[in-house]
Amino acid sequence: MTALRIRLPRYTRPRNKWRRRIIDRARKEQAARSIAKFTEGRLSVDIMLYLGTENLEKSDVDNRLKDILGALQGRYGGPKAKKHPYLAVMKNDALVYRATIEKKRRPKSSSDGGWLTLRSIG
Repeated sequence: MTALRIRLPRYTRPRNKWRRRIIDRARKEQAARSIAKFTEGRLSVDIMLYLGTENLEKSDVDNRLKDILGALQGRYGGPKAKKHPYLAVMKNDALVYRATIEKKRRPKSSSDGGWLTLRSIG
């Protein structure tokens, strides 16, 4: 089972810059582990999103999930912006059959924005 696991950067505005930081980290880990682009099959994505007090109550998990899935497809210029498929780690988020996302207050011992795991499930 192929899996890509990254530390998410802290959520910041504007969200398109956050998306770009996500894809940069994902591609770096993908290259380091020689993981091919996810182009077929079923995928699962699991997200633990750490937020500061100022964003915890304001951030909708569905919007953050859209941001993350958009980033993994190479889309970081907004919802209507052109994709950058050469940056994508997955072909399309239609391949995602299972997604979990949980938000919680950032632990005092953590400086990152949580965790993301993308894996093939068949």
